[in-house]
Parts: sequence; C-alpha cells; structure tokens
Amino acid sequence: MFFASLLFGIEGNYRGLGIDISFEEKSYPQYDFYTSRSCFPVKVVGCACENLLKSRALKILSFGYLHVFIHEMGHILAKRILNLDFGSSYNINIHTNQGTGNNSPSPYEYGFKHTIISVAGPAANLLFSSCICVAAAAFKSYIGWPVYLLLAAGAVSWMAGELTYATFSAIREDRGDFGRIRGEGTSHLIFASAVVISICALGILGIAYI
Repeated sequence: MFFASLLFGIEGNYRGLGIDISFEEKSYPQYDFYTSRSCFPVKVVGCACENLLKSRALKILSFGYLHVFIHEMGHILAKRILNLDFGSSYNINIHTNQGTGNNSPSPYEYGFKHTIISVAGPAANLLFSSCICVAAAAFKSYIGWPVYLLLAAGAVSWMAGELTYATFSAIREDRGDFGRIRGEGTSHLIFASAVVISICALGILGIAYI
C-alpha cells in the first residue's frame, strides 16, 4: 500500500526508519506562483505549476507524490546527518489533493546548518528528477519514445516547479525553503542557488553526453 500511495496518492499512514508518513487531503491555501503584476512568461510558468499541483491525473503521470516524498526526505536526511540524530522520530505529511508536503519536528536552526537543511529538499528532488531524465534518455531505445517523453516531461515539470517555487519563495522571503534561506543572508542564498543550478546543469550535461 505504501508504494500505491507514492504512485497514486492513495490515503494511508505508514512508519519506517523512525519516520511516520501520512498521505491525506489537507485544506491548506494553494501557493500562488504568480500575481496580477507578474510579467507574461512568469504567469505562464506559474499557471502551469498550479495546474500540475491541482490535477490528480497529472500528479500520477508525473510521479508527483514520489517527487514530494523525495523532497521531504531530503530535509529529514539532512537534519539527521547534520545533527547526528538517528534515533528521533520524524513525520512526513503528503497533501494528496495539493501535491505538497511538510515534515516535522522542525526546530529552527541557524547559520549554514539551517541553509543546508532547507536546500536539501529541493536539491534531493532536482537530483531525482535529473536522474529520471538521464535514465530515460539512456534507455529510450528500449522503452520507446512515448515512454521516454512521458518520463522526461514529468521530471522536467517538477524541476520547473521546484525552481519556480524557490524563486518566488526567495522574492517574497516567506516560510518556503528559499524564503528562509534568504532570511539568513545573501551569501546563503548564493550558496543554495549554486547548489540547485549545479544539479540542473549536471542533468543537462548527462543528457547531452548520452
């Protein structure tokens, strides 16, 4: 059932490796990826991101629930490694109707430890998406062009969504990952931006090499 929840967003509660994982609907306000004052390209990308999160069919076709899970796991792994804390229990909540999630507990960290924990989620998802793109490109002669395009389009969509969310979060300096990173200072934002851009660049180079 856990894998069914990861792939199809079926509601359920699970526990493994000291992590309580729940898949359930939540009525949180939908994140706004653009405003009425945004320029046309930003509105187009923002609208696409919102539709991706709202559509259950698109989330299933693009492995959206798995992407959200990988993002949250990135945060938790970073917390455990940096704090040398492998015994505490953590929670991951996947909001199946919105394609979003959160994790807890989230005690506030300071300095670069906080920045690394915050960027670990987006970085994990971007790395996962890049691996999907590279693997699909490497095996497209075996899986066929339709499957290749489906996998690549889904991965690229979540990469674009992750980058768009990071950009708006940093601009607004909200409670999103990059909003919190910006609050730590310009050097932290430059470091985090370099991390995510490097991962995207490696994915592009991997596909080009193949």
